[in-house]
Amino acid sequence: MVKVNVTPQAEQYLARKIGDNKAVIRIFVDNEDCGCTGGIPALRLIDEPGKRDTVIESNVLTLTMHQSGESYYDDELTLSTDDAGSSLRLSSASQYYSRSIRVLDGRKALA
Repeated sequence: MVKVNVTPQAEQYLARKIGDNKAVIRIFVDNEDCGCTGGIPALRLIDEPGKRDTVIESNVLTLTMHQSGESYYDDELTLSTDDAGSSLRLSSASQYYSRSIRVLDGRKALA
């Protein structure tokens, strides 16, 4: 089971993106316009988890991931920001999954 430690800086970054509306944050692989084979990790703000989403254990936020996505990640992840606080990073003790994670807003309430 994947666990995600969200740093205080990353929590603040996401709070600015979420705004006053509630959101569940889904970790997914973005294949759109990336020019790469397997896609890159991204976050999508959604209204509620999908039917095949698994709730990911986190220290502060509600995170989900499609069941099939868990096999791509180490068991313990960290979601942090760069030194300037201008972008998000997803990493584990052994690797960076992305040093600049896109946050896409897929909430229907805002559409």
